[in-house]
Amino acid sequence: MHDPHRRRLAAIRAAAIAAAALAPAVAAAQPVPPPDPPDTVYATGDAPIDEATKRSLASTEAFRAFLPVSVDLSAGMPPPGRQGKLPSCTAWAVAYAARSYYVATGEGRDVRQATNIASPAYVYHLARATPDCGGTNFVRNIEVLKRGAPSMASYPYADQCTPPPGPDVAARAGDFRVRGYRRIDLARLDDIKGQLALSNPVLISFADSLAFQKHRGDGVFTEPGFAGPRGWHAMTLTGYDDRRQAFRLINSWGQGWGDRGYAWVSYDTIRQRVREAGILDVLRTQRPPPPPPVGPASIPAPPVEPRPPSPLVAGVDLPELKRLPCAKVTARAEAGRSVLSGFVASAEDLDAVRRAAAARPGTVVGDVLVAPWPQCEAMQTLDDALAAGDRPTVAIGGSGVLRDGDPVRIAVRTPRRPRYLYVSYVQVDGSLVHLVQPRGDSPEPAAAGRTLVFGDGSDGRPRATVSAPFGREMIIAIASTTPLFPRALPTRQTEREYLSALRRALLSQPSASAAGATPGRDVAATVLSLETRGR
Repeated sequence: MHDPHRRRLAAIRAAAIAAAALAPAVAAAQPVPPPDPPDTVYATGDAPIDEATKRSLASTEAFRAFLPVSVDLSAGMPPPGRQGKLPSCTAWAVAYAARSYYVATGEGRDVRQATNIASPAYVYHLARATPDCGGTNFVRNIEVLKRGAPSMASYPYADQCTPPPGPDVAARAGDFRVRGYRRIDLARLDDIKGQLALSNPVLISFADSLAFQKHRGDGVFTEPGFAGPRGWHAMTLTGYDDRRQAFRLINSWGQGWGDRGYAWVSYDTIRQRVREAGILDVLRTQRPPPPPPVGPASIPAPPVEPRPPSPLVAGVDLPELKRLPCAKVTARAEAGRSVLSGFVASAEDLDAVRRAAAARPGTVVGDVLVAPWPQCEAMQTLDDALAAGDRPTVAIGGSGVLRDGDPVRIAVRTPRRPRYLYVSYVQVDGSLVHLVQPRGDSPEPAAAGRTLVFGDGSDGRPRATVSAPFGREMIIAIASTTPLFPRALPTRQTEREYLSALRRALLSQPSASAAGATPGRDVAATVLSLETRGR
């Protein structure tokens, strides 16, 4: 039987490793350009896609797999460029930024060199529908790239309204091809984050404003008083960070705008001001990189700040385990040895832990649990809460294996002190049911030391029995000194929706037991894994 979550996790892992391995090395730091004057006026130029064309386009599937806390694809991007006064932002987003990323990560070519970047001038001038150099949309630009494009070195950019390239130029433009475009459902920000986690830059059409044009620095852009768009601007999302609650994007307004050409934009702002989002459909191929050009065709790389290593493994240097996408493996000293313990998402990841331990004398594998997604992400998100002392307890009786037709009796014991209680059941089909959660404008905490029973049919309660589909399921019980969410969650959600909401709640107000957290609330949790089987 094929496991789609395992395949998706493998794809995320492979893409992340490829991006890290193939991203161009950054040369000596270049001087940081000064910020543009605050009254600088930048061009936009993204045009809408008509409704009939939208209906004909393919869409990405709903993302239902592990999402890291943060993703950063910027190492595979060329240095932020400048479109100038020409309304060519869509060509810059599609050709210069997104397509160049696949050149770097899929083909191993150095996108600091103009010979390895699709010419936004060529793409724009063929994509525009009118002779007056108006705006263009994603579809028209991608239709050009289906036939290929020349590089910036052979077809340089100038922000002038020049005639489109002739047939002789187009005949030699076979590089940088794409297969098409796939739209993303804007109702689900997790679908955007999921594509970034799969190492796909995301194209967006964004409502511009004067405040956005004036944005400088690395702060998160928000605009509570936004009154409406002054124009529509195409850009490329290169990552996200749940701690910041923001997406990272590369712009085409030069390195004097934003944070050296990049910017953080809040999730809420993206939700409110993006009218279109999608990804390129690119056939990734491997090809040897061309020789570097001589002279002005070389584009200097912006300075890159060093990032601290991931603190996945403490006490022993096991860098290969830091790439595991949904895991926590730690080392403890025991009888003169380093003993590894924790959890991983698959048997393959457990094998990686064993190989890493075998390669280091004095290191052994202890209790490492295989917890497939979504269990691994729940455990990762609730890391501090799972170590709390006064936790709720969950019991289903027996060995944790239930068969077709068996009754499902869930007993939850509340902590020793009154707490707001959340109990959720994650089913094998990906749906999640909230059995208990605080409700109302002034919810009351659950009484201390009580046993709550679900599914047994007694005292008028619904009776639950095991039925297909069968597989791994999970019960999550959380107790908190304050409500986790500003309002009650929908009774039914997908596991992806719930895990994102839970991570957001815990990051916005961490448990007092979390490292560096401000004392304010205590969160304690229990995760119980079970398996349902046929007879």
